[in-house]
Amino acid sequence: MDRRSKKTRESILQSFGNLLEKRSYDRITVQEIIDDADVGRATFYAHFPSKDDLLKTTCVDLFDHVFPTPSKQEKEDIFKDSHAEKDEITHIFFHLKKNKYNLLTALLRDGNTLFLCYFREYVDRYIAANLLKQKQHSGTIPESFLYRHISTTFMDLVQWWIDDGAKREPEEMAEIFFTVIHPVL
Repeated sequence: MDRRSKKTRESILQSFGNLLEKRSYDRITVQEIIDDADVGRATFYAHFPSKDDLLKTTCVDLFDHVFPTPSKQEKEDIFKDSHAEKDEITHIFFHLKKNKYNLLTALLRDGNTLFLCYFREYVDRYIAANLLKQKQHSGTIPESFLYRHISTTFMDLVQWWIDDGAKREPEEMAEIFFTVIHPVL
C-alpha cells in the first residue's frame, strides 16, 4: 500500500474512532465517516467494502496488537514461571487501556454484537494457546468448556473494568483475573 493510501486509510479509521466516541456504532453512517475523514464515497469503498468491514479491520488492527502470537521460543520463555503469566495478562490490560482510537471503550459501551464476536474470537484463541496449555487441570471439566469459561471471565472482567472507568491499574486487573480463575485450573 502506498503512502497516500495508508494516510487515507488511517484518516478513515481515525474518523470512525472519533464518531464512536460520540454515538453508537449502529447510528453511524458511512456518509458521516466519509464527511469526517474528508474522502469520497468511492475512496471509502476502495478501502472498506462496508461499515462492518471497517469494524472488522479495526478489530483486527487492535486485537493483533493486544493479543500477540509469540513464537514457540518466546512462549517457552514467557511461561517458565508463574509470574510470567500475570505479566502477560497485565500487558494485555495495559494495551486495552491504551487502545488506539478508544474503540474498545466505545464498542463495549455499545454492546455491539459483531465487535463482541471478534473480541471473543481473539480471547478464546489467546486463552487456548497461551494460558491453558501450560496448566494441568483435573480433567473432569471438558477442555472446550474450560476455555469458554475462562474467556468469558476475562471478557466480563474487561467489561466491568471499562464500565468502572478503567480506574484500576493493569497489574491489579491481572491479579483479579488470576484470583478468579485459579480455582478452576
